[in-house]
Amino acid sequence: MGELSEIALWAGSALVAFGVAYALAVPFRDGQKTAFLLGVLFVVPSLALALYLYLGNPQTPDQPLSPRLDGALADLPPAAIMARLENEIRVRPQDVEGWRLLARLRTTVGQHAKAGDAWQRVMELTAAIKPIDTEAQVGLAQSLIEQDGGVINEVAVALLDGVLKEDANHVLAQFWRAQAYVQQGEGEKARVIWQNLRANLPDEAPLAKMLDKQVSQPN
Repeated sequence: MGELSEIALWAGSALVAFGVAYALAVPFRDGQKTAFLLGVLFVVPSLALALYLYLGNPQTPDQPLSPRLDGALADLPPAAIMARLENEIRVRPQDVEGWRLLARLRTTVGQHAKAGDAWQRVMELTAAIKPIDTEAQVGLAQSLIEQDGGVINEVAVALLDGVLKEDANHVLAQFWRAQAYVQQGEGEKARVIWQNLRANLPDEAPLAKMLDKQVSQPN
């Protein structure tokens, strides 16, 4: 079990990393070519990695799934892959990690309303043992933001504040909270968050350069 747990943890970390990178790049996109590049860099690896580890155990021989999904995943479009995973969730509706993975994948492919539904389900299933599921709360906040075209409403702000109260250094929560301050005309508060994020990054990191640009802008 230890080895399998390590694999699951690695997979989750990789997916979160892809999601964070995608989300942090949103305000700095430069047209359709950049969006296409982000899709290639993040959507394809995320789907391949997540579905491989979720639908098949790489440590054991191939075994029947109920039902064993027809056809090779690599030969299917993202919509069909997503449908397969949704089918598995219908079979196991209490599977928290299945819902979490589905929420991540929906976020990655831009299905933000459905991602929000999945994040809410994760929060419901974990409420008894984890009053604040930081990933789910940030995920739900992000889905609301994306649905509103980048506008960060009061509900999203409340979700982000709840996460930051639990984990003040949560990268994605800090990022969106800073964006909320910018929209509220409180640039100095946003700058404090940018600087905090920047302090934890090496100079050569692409995100560091982006944050330097944000910090240098006048309020």
